[in-house]
Amino acid sequence: MCPTEICQFSDKAAEFEAIGAQVIGCSIDSHFTHREYTMKPREQGGLGPMSIPMLSDITKSIARDYGCLLDHSEDNGVALRATYIIDT
Repeated sequence: MCPTEICQFSDKAAEFEAIGAQVIGCSIDSHFTHREYTMKPREQGGLGPMSIPMLSDITKSIARDYGCLLDHSEDNGVALRATYIIDT
């Protein structure tokens, strides 16, 4: 996800919860990177405090399983941005 999308989903988290949905962010960045982004204010290019959980997919297994990984054998793939709606 790009920072703008993450912030918008985070800002609307309560509205999603009101209709029984949960928003989860996921990227191939490490949890250390996620932490740094959330500690930096939006005005300075960060995410600021988040209302949604962020998953770290540094192994790229989630990206691969959900079909948004462009598989390049030398660097083990590049994850594209994607939005999934998962129903029980």
